[in-house]
Amino acid sequence: MASFRDRLFTPVVARAMTSPLGILAAGTGAGAGIIAGGGGLGSVVGGLVGAVALWVARVAVAMPRAPERTRINPASVAEPWSHLAQDALAAQRQFHATVKRTRSGPIHDRLVGLGRRIDESVDEIWIVAQAGHELVAARGRIDVQSAERDLQRVRSKQSDAAMSQTTAATVRSLEAQLAAAARMERTIVQTHERLELLNARLDEAVASSIELSVGSSRPEQFGSVDDMVSSIADELDAIRTALDDTSAVSASAAGGVGAGAGAGAGAGAGGRAGAGGAARSTPDETPDEGPRPRPQRG
Repeated sequence: MASFRDRLFTPVVARAMTSPLGILAAGTGAGAGIIAGGGGLGSVVGGLVGAVALWVARVAVAMPRAPERTRINPASVAEPWSHLAQDALAAQRQFHATVKRTRSGPIHDRLVGLGRRIDESVDEIWIVAQAGHELVAARGRIDVQSAERDLQRVRSKQSDAAMSQTTAATVRSLEAQLAAAARMERTIVQTHERLELLNARLDEAVASSIELSVGSSRPEQFGSVDDMVSSIADELDAIRTALDDTSAVSASAAGGVGAGAGAGAGAGAGGRAGAGGAARSTPDETPDEGPRPRPQRG
């Protein structure tokens, strides 16, 4: 989350500080202060106070608002993602309870800094958990059993040597569906396992912080915890990249499948005309149109 300093030192605020409107606001405030001061030294002081007040108000209006914290609702996702989100929240609560119990001083300040990074990691864990939930739902929409049956049926009718271009496109389409489902399953399993590990490491970081918050620990002893939290953030970035790559490849495969099937249908029609209509349509297969969409079987 952006700090007050980060929101203050922005181009928008800089323009507001030096803009004609900002200068006009300062002048207006100065005039009002002079009138209210009643003359003499009071007018000078009142003018300065009024100028500063209106100028600060102008800058405050221009300052970007702090973004709202991510609202984490584990009940909105299915297991195991809900449990993973709950674990991360529990570690976050335990850490902040430790910060509250720690006396003011260098150790407390170090914990506060760590707390901001832990909050960011918990937010990222929630984002990954949501992505995992959505990936499971998307995988459930692919009817693997039906695709496998269709692929076996098409292959059993013709050998590769005698396979028409349309039938070959049908085979490629079915194989692409199965490959996409397999990729998604691998990503789901890997994401779950990696999030479990990250939750364990987050618990470890919290436990180490609790240990260092008591006794005669020094702020520099938090270096190992800093490294641990940094590695958690790096791993979360890697998980999100893997999820994005899986989604992109699956979408690309789906688009390529449709184009390949359509091209195969046109080529297959020409081939059948030259071969005297050797390839025949059956009730289960329409070579001229490629594979028919299959409804999800309950």
